[in-house]
Amino acid sequence: MVRDSYTPKFFFELDSIHHDSAQAQENDSMKDAIFKAANVKLTWIRGYGSKALTVQEFERLGC
Repeated sequence: MVRDSYTPKFFFELDSIHHDSAQAQENDSMKDAIFKAANVKLTWIRGYGSKALTVQEFERLGC
């Protein structure tokens, strides 16, 4: 069996307005807890709208 040595280092989720509802935020909190339990960080990125990240904010994430 050939084993792949690829190990993910960065985890992103592209957000939209669909993440603004109470149910979506509860689901997102659960995702955060799962990633935290795995000792990795999930980075949320808002691509457009009033909460969109600027290029400078994205660069400051340091990924």
